[in-house]
Amino acid sequence: MAMTLLQKSKVMAQAAPKLKRILDSHSTTSSSTSSLPVAAAAYMDILPPEIRQRIPTKLSSSPSLSQEHKPRRRASVLVPIIHITDQSTNSNSSSSSRSTSNNKYTTIPSILFTKRSSRMKDHANQVSFPGGHLDEIDDGCPIRAALRETKEELTRQPIESFNNGELQPQQHDNVSGSTTSGSNSSIDAYSYNFQEGITILGRTGDIPSTRNIPVTPIIGMFQEEFTSNQLERFFPGNQEEVSSVFAVRVDELASVEDREYLSRLGMEAPVYHVKGGHGKIWGLTALILQPILHNVFKPVFLDKEGIV
Repeated sequence: MAMTLLQKSKVMAQAAPKLKRILDSHSTTSSSTSSLPVAAAAYMDILPPEIRQRIPTKLSSSPSLSQEHKPRRRASVLVPIIHITDQSTNSNSSSSSRSTSNNKYTTIPSILFTKRSSRMKDHANQVSFPGGHLDEIDDGCPIRAALRETKEELTRQPIESFNNGELQPQQHDNVSGSTTSGSNSSIDAYSYNFQEGITILGRTGDIPSTRNIPVTPIIGMFQEEFTSNQLERFFPGNQEEVSSVFAVRVDELASVEDREYLSRLGMEAPVYHVKGGHGKIWGLTALILQPILHNVFKPVFLDKEGIV
């Protein structure tokens, strides 16, 4: 059988240092970074003051968010940026060509989302970032939890092996994303080496969930470039938790951003009505997305001083 390997994305390789510099510019010194790599200890406060002021009144003033009381439960999500080479903002993206180097749709990356299964007890059918609660196996590290949960949500097969809390690469030729082609080949996230294929760029400050559980957003980057077909084949989604895995380009997200009333806060909050039948991005996911989109991704990928 022929071996098909994912190619490293030059766009992402160029962007990585700039993205890290932006996140590092928001770094703070905190003892809570002990479980994080130094390069990932960036703490951008992503809640605008007007929203932060509402949280203590609209949510119970839980001591879990104070410095004096360590929360029993924590969570983290991965905000994954990915380069989809044939994705455009129109319905004819599949007919587009990569031959024109100045064609922006081939160089502007996307953000990866999941749509939760209708069978889920909480937040069914909602768009979210991959992630979940920290388990004992994560040893208090939100990065490890975000990668573990991402792997679990993007693959249809159960997670089988962890060794000392480390994600174990599945059968491949030590190349991230290698797989065999053939009529009987089963291609899913087990063919992708998440541990080596995803570069952690940084993190932001925590944001409370509707249950006052601190959620740590981790910004990560897929090193390879994908076609839309490869995205679907490598990351079909765990059918128990996820109904679909999809990506939306940074420029499309910026263009469709709007605001709607969010009852949790008693005020308007960001919302993104994306195409493709995925529904809207709102709530906690939109609150995380907006500041990262505007302060991190847009300066690098859309501004004149950026790489595109």
